[in-house]
Amino acid sequence: MNTEYTDAMSSSTASNRSLEYHVLNLFYDNEDNCALTALINNVRFHVIAETAKVRHSRIGQEYAKLLQAVKEGSLEDDLPSSDSGIDVRDSSDEDEAKLVAHGEDAEEALQRWMLSPLQSDIDEYAPIQSESAQISLAEWFDLPSHWYNLETKDKALHAIELEPDEDLHRRISKLLPEISIPKYIREVDAPFYQPADLIVSACSNVPPPYRPTRIQLSDSKDILFLKLVDPGQPQCTKREISILDRIAKKGLHDHIRCPRLKGIVTSGNDRTKIMGFLQTDIPNPVPLTIKLDAEVPQKLRDHWASETQRMKDVLHEHSIVWGDAKADNFMVDENDELWIIDFGGSYTEGWVDPKLNESMEGDDMGVDKIVNALHDPVANTWDPDTEKSFGGSPEINAKDKKRKAEHQDQEEEEPVVKKQRQSSAEQQKVYCYCDGPSSGRMIACDSVDCEREWFHFDCVGISEPPSDDREWFCEDCEAAE
Repeated sequence: MNTEYTDAMSSSTASNRSLEYHVLNLFYDNEDNCALTALINNVRFHVIAETAKVRHSRIGQEYAKLLQAVKEGSLEDDLPSSDSGIDVRDSSDEDEAKLVAHGEDAEEALQRWMLSPLQSDIDEYAPIQSESAQISLAEWFDLPSHWYNLETKDKALHAIELEPDEDLHRRISKLLPEISIPKYIREVDAPFYQPADLIVSACSNVPPPYRPTRIQLSDSKDILFLKLVDPGQPQCTKREISILDRIAKKGLHDHIRCPRLKGIVTSGNDRTKIMGFLQTDIPNPVPLTIKLDAEVPQKLRDHWASETQRMKDVLHEHSIVWGDAKADNFMVDENDELWIIDFGGSYTEGWVDPKLNESMEGDDMGVDKIVNALHDPVANTWDPDTEKSFGGSPEINAKDKKRKAEHQDQEEEEPVVKKQRQSSAEQQKVYCYCDGPSSGRMIACDSVDCEREWFHFDCVGISEPPSDDREWFCEDCEAAE
């Protein structure tokens, strides 16, 4: 079909504001070509805007301005980070107001501009549904799809529907979350489910993108939280599943409040590939970041401060590093109880120094900042240098800068001097066959029982890591197999 964008931008935008859609993906390249995938009434619309095809002076200028505004980042900056993957859409009205940007931001304006020429096709292909029918997770990722190119003709913008070819199918396949998993993940103490056996109970776009978040088992009324994998960060999923399994096996759920691993979601029938995992659904979670507010009762904040320290200490007592310690990775439920989440690792600038990535010292640093912010949110939840909330007080930031400067100085030091400056904890922690500290490029052994855990590339004779779908074992663990 060929639908036209009206000559009056203002009237088109106004009429299209009522269109309800959900963004599955928004992408633009260095040549200012843009691609949007939107879900409307359980139908996917893929819209491609190529600079060469929207060259008409007025329309081209509108597109250029909208895309430039998106590039400049003129979006609300108060949303929780997306890496935790927790659905916070059921927050209270007060908390929801802090989580969702008001009005039309630059990204939304561009999305609506791209969808405007499709209005008649949307009415035909995706009529409003009186009641949403239950669909399986497999069906959700295989919904009807339509592809379009935007083009200018006769001073108007048109949407040209495309016949799906191999390239278009390849693009849509990239929207499917999937990673390969090694043997130690396949052997965790959790059931495996196929997408066809899971019913989508709820979806969310907070944090984006829009995705299924709550799942019901086909033979049960229980609702579980679904955390989809990020194909670009497969190690985060492997780490989190492994740690949740360790927490359960060590009986730590009796001591800390964190989601239980409830199942692994395969990608079809193949157990070597997964699209996510199921865990306890936290009732109406709100990121602790939102609670770093002087209006929240001091007694509650003091209690949460004590709990953050205690939970972190319990993990460390059992040799478990949390990783990515920050307020967004604590959740407050509807009963004001605190949950610790997200064991995928890494770090967030402003909370943990990069040099302390996935270390106990990094956990200590992040939790100390959380505690300070809870005790005194006015003094400790604003970073004037980055103009971002929850980055720490000026005093904390000054310490971070000093710490970073010291690490930069260490990079220039001789190895012997550098080793002398390491903390005693760092000196004691050794890896690899060489019994040396963590340094340079390293690879993890895929055996969950490996005593050395990490190995230097040089020591094991490799220059590049193996592909993600291949397991790698050190000599000792390979012999034990």
